[in-house]
Amino acid sequence: MMSPTIRALFTLFVTTTIVLGSWNQGDARVFTKDRYEDMIAEIATHGFDANNGLPQGFILPSPEYQPNGKIRVVYNFGVGDHAFGSFLSDQTVGDEKYNLHLIKDKDQWPVDDQGQIKMPKSTPDFRLGLSFEYNWGEIPWITNEDEKKAYMMQRKGDEWSLTDSNGEYIKPYDHHPLNPWRRSAMTVGMWYDLEQQNYANNYVVTFDVDPRYVFRPKPGQLVSQLEAESNPMKEENGHYVMNEADWPLPWNPEAAIPRMFAVGSPHILSSRSDMLHNQWTAQVLGGNFPWTGIGYTYDWYYQDRSKWSEHEGVGLSEMVVMPSSDYDVYLEIVKVETTAQFLGASEQFPGVPEIPEPGSLHLLWLGLVGLTQFLRCRSADRSL
Repeated sequence: MMSPTIRALFTLFVTTTIVLGSWNQGDARVFTKDRYEDMIAEIATHGFDANNGLPQGFILPSPEYQPNGKIRVVYNFGVGDHAFGSFLSDQTVGDEKYNLHLIKDKDQWPVDDQGQIKMPKSTPDFRLGLSFEYNWGEIPWITNEDEKKAYMMQRKGDEWSLTDSNGEYIKPYDHHPLNPWRRSAMTVGMWYDLEQQNYANNYVVTFDVDPRYVFRPKPGQLVSQLEAESNPMKEENGHYVMNEADWPLPWNPEAAIPRMFAVGSPHILSSRSDMLHNQWTAQVLGGNFPWTGIGYTYDWYYQDRSKWSEHEGVGLSEMVVMPSSDYDVYLEIVKVETTAQFLGASEQFPGVPEIPEPGSLHLLWLGLVGLTQFLRCRSADRSL
């Protein structure tokens, strides 16, 4: 007979062996920053292999056109977002270190009489007096509203859940394999830091926008060009690149031509291939983001590149709203929700306790002091 200690050690050994074995086969899913960076590296070196690269040549879902000709899209954002951070209040819930801000009441939204906001102008950063760099953090990278919701609902239960097995709500910072907040961010290729919630994209804004001010970050620029496609090349160092010199792509005249500033040079980007080259170099080769350049996001929940041919990793249609110094872009706000609300919850942060107001904390403190004095007096009376 095995002793309990030996049995526990044996179970741990078997479990570890199984996990490591599945990891070596590419089946284990680990949601660490190291694994996130590994997936970016795999896209850089294998994303466009002829036989087993990322899927191309299929048709992306069509945008959801509204009666006024605009398209309805969603954008994940976090606290401090350039365009949408002003929709969040100063009131927070939960542990203060997580910075979970509540959404303002609708009558306090920063919109005009038509329920619209004007996108902030493009603001290049001036670096060391020598060059301009466009601030990509100010640009909404969007997808279709109905597409994202359907994609998430198809995976409910197996890959995410609002509640755990005990019926308790899974909070944004919970280390739970079915964390819905993290799962939503992963669909659009975002890293989700459970510990640094002030940077997490826990909010979803739904808005309508004129498709003339939207482009797809792939060879076919227009919203109406639905083919998933890209034209990268392999460098001697084994990484794929997008070389603008050998792949000249102009901005399509049917869309409003955006103004962007190239990294390292004080001129306006003259071609879309320049933008794609800069984005690929900074995000993928720089190890920052699993961008495909094919027209869809990389859903890094799927981490086995041997299954790319089965469309594992193909996320959501990817489009970009491009503000400019030449024209105004208006966004008609439909909804602003937390991820939980987008997925069907009635509360913004279900299961997360509210932080007492400072006045309430003071009253509580006075009450505790009073109770302590009362108990001391009762104790003194009994000792007489």
